[in-house]
Order: sequence, then C-alpha cells, then structure tokens
Amino acid sequence: MPVRKIAISVPEDVLAQVDAAAAQRGENRSRFITQMLVLLARARSDREISRRVDAKVLAKVAKGSRW
Repeated sequence: MPVRKIAISVPEDVLAQVDAAAAQRGENRSRFITQMLVLLARARSDREISRRVDAKVLAKVAKGSRW
C-alpha cells in the first residue's frame, strides 16, 4: 500500500499517551496511529452499513412483510 507522510498538531499530553500505548504494543508511533485510524474508519463504515440495513428492515416490518 502506498504511504503518504502528513503533518498534524497534537497536544503534548495526547502524544505522550499515544507513545505509551504504542510502546506497550511494541510498535512505533506511526504504525500505532495508522492502525487506530484504520479501526476508526472501519467502525464508521460499519455503523453506516448497520444503519442502512436497519432502515431497510424497519421499512419492511412497517409494511407488514417479513425480513
């Protein structure tokens, strides 16, 4: 997968927590942040999928059909 460098501003206390969490997992900061961003993006996508499925099921139930 292609990698792109970015620059972000992070409060020092947050960065210290990130570094500690990465160290606990034996990872560097970049890998840890990347993995957390992937998890966040997936969770957001999963919520959207669930919302759409739930809406379709509720619409069918409201019409009296079985799902």
